[in-house]
Amino acid sequence: MPKNFQVDAYFGYSKIHPLPPAEWIEHLGAYQQREFVAAGQRGFQEQVTTMSHWIVDSTSGTVCPPTLLLPQVLDALEEKGAKVTVREHRQFNKRHQSDHDYLKTLRREDQDFAACLAQAPGGQIEVSGFQEMIDRIVLIRRLYPRLRISILTPTYRRAEKVYGALSHLLEDDVQIERRGIRARRGLCRIMPMASGRLGRNEFDDSEGTSRRKTWDLILLPYPLEMLGHRGLHTVGEFAVTPCRFFSFIAPRLELSHRERVLLSVISGPVLHRVPQQPSPITTAWLTPPETRLPPTLTGRDWKQQVYYGNRRRNEYVTAVARSFATGDITRLKKFGFPIENQIPLTPGGKAPVVVILVESPEHGRALEQHLPRWSLQFRKDKKTSVDNAVKRGTIVTIARADRDGINADIVIVASGSPTTLHADRFRPQSEGVKQMPLLIVDFADQYDRKSIEAVNTRKREAIKQNWTLMSWPTVSRKEVVENKNHQ
Repeated sequence: MPKNFQVDAYFGYSKIHPLPPAEWIEHLGAYQQREFVAAGQRGFQEQVTTMSHWIVDSTSGTVCPPTLLLPQVLDALEEKGAKVTVREHRQFNKRHQSDHDYLKTLRREDQDFAACLAQAPGGQIEVSGFQEMIDRIVLIRRLYPRLRISILTPTYRRAEKVYGALSHLLEDDVQIERRGIRARRGLCRIMPMASGRLGRNEFDDSEGTSRRKTWDLILLPYPLEMLGHRGLHTVGEFAVTPCRFFSFIAPRLELSHRERVLLSVISGPVLHRVPQQPSPITTAWLTPPETRLPPTLTGRDWKQQVYYGNRRRNEYVTAVARSFATGDITRLKKFGFPIENQIPLTPGGKAPVVVILVESPEHGRALEQHLPRWSLQFRKDKKTSVDNAVKRGTIVTIARADRDGINADIVIVASGSPTTLHADRFRPQSEGVKQMPLLIVDFADQYDRKSIEAVNTRKREAIKQNWTLMSWPTVSRKEVVENKNHQ
């Protein structure tokens, strides 16, 4: 088995000689694609096809991987103890030299980001949101003022959004390509796939003459939407030209094997990561009292018995909510929440804004019976801020919260649904030296397998959003009974 390999790096595809064992590197550029095909009178049949981005020449004993996959291929070979010699045949012109005067004005973290760009022919760049992506594009534009930059988008709508944000910062230096209308000014062009310009890898200058000037830099602000057949074909036409590719992705993005392979093929490995910041959101899990369920419940009947009409669970949920809203130190201690100098160490202290999250108005009305001075808001209500409610607290449906967001200190998730709102729907209200920005109280229901799976789904989603998980001591079942006269 050979242990010495020679790699010739070209634009588009590179060559590895001699042919390494397939099991060493094949998984890096191959994935399985499932699709349904007609199967005569039997209807449709699922067909599994292995898609590979390797070009293997058994005669000459070489394999040709996509060049942007080379960093992963080299790592895989070196892990097997192989010695690899790389011959670089790619040459970038002088336009790829950065503006040193502008580089000196950048902050230290931006200088580190610029150093990553300078040494890479492509890569994936993590950004925490749309505005950070725009800021990165502007930085790249100003860092390389002579580059011809093409920003590829899957749709006109995406192109207009990017153009609207960039035009205020780059002014005439950025233009958008439209069907039948060619942009003449600026070195930065936004090109949606529907414009008819994609597939032409030449750059039109301001005089209106096409001189086969190739693009220098390709940016993909929505790379996951470019992984279809048309998007891959479009990006592939640029890959054989002397240009660099960068895509923008969300931090710690969970991808399928196919998506990981294709993103690496079109833009290379992850080049820059967003530092993981401590989340302002903490989740506390409480265990509600047990309830015996009939063995054959499904659909709405199951939800009615487990959540909507579950008297013991509803009393438990409202007991927790009322304890926060009234600042009941004794009850909060029983539930296991920290107290210091008779003040709860939770957002809002003794007077937090409390919101109960439910799945439907029906569930909200069931809880409202135990909380007569609370308000119930759901999607059909007029659009008003959730925090403009009765001081006692508010009961809000998931649909309403998803539409308007939640401005609260304490959010009590009583829905039991696997769905968890994204962090940007929660807007913490109170501030304090010892207070957490936002506390989400959820319930670890253990009635049956379905309710346990819903809990596990919410926990995984909380971990995915970098929320701090905190398990509180379980309250005794005998302490669940709520005094309904306690206001």
